[in-house]
Amino acid sequence: MSKIVIITVNNLYLTPYINNYTKHIATDFDIIYWNRDEITESSSAKNVFGFIGYINPKQSKLKKIVMYLKFRKYVKKILKSNKYEKIIFLNTMSAVLIGKNVGAKYIVDIRDYTFEHNIFFYNIEKKVIKGSELSVISSEGYRKFLPKHEYILVHNSQQLEDLPKKQMTKEN
Repeated sequence: MSKIVIITVNNLYLTPYINNYTKHIATDFDIIYWNRDEITESSSAKNVFGFIGYINPKQSKLKKIVMYLKFRKYVKKILKSNKYEKIIFLNTMSAVLIGKNVGAKYIVDIRDYTFEHNIFFYNIEKKVIKGSELSVISSEGYRKFLPKHEYILVHNSQQLEDLPKKQMTKEN
């Protein structure tokens, strides 16, 4: 069983910064992702769990919400059966969907402006970020719309090893 899992609501090919994490993981890890394009993707993960589910942009909001809830249920089932020690959420949406009560320490990597204008989303996001072991942002501008918190800034072109050692160690 792997101790670490990476979770994203996107296809892996749309998540190139995943390598910023995987190359620093010195043990087996798993990936749970939403295979929206229903394609075969490769990874160096021990186990790759791909939730199959296409969302048509023209679908109603209700149908989209149903798909997100199905993904959430899929992820929660895997988390419960594997009892991971560390979770890395590679976007805000995956962190908000799964929530802060995941039974493991977690990292939230925030890469985009999602639904922060929605007070319901923002309040869940605030709790998730507050409960995180580490919250990473890719731009200083994110501080303007995210909840007040101590964030680590890692630009898309910057590597984790470029961070000061006191902020990030290989073990963490």
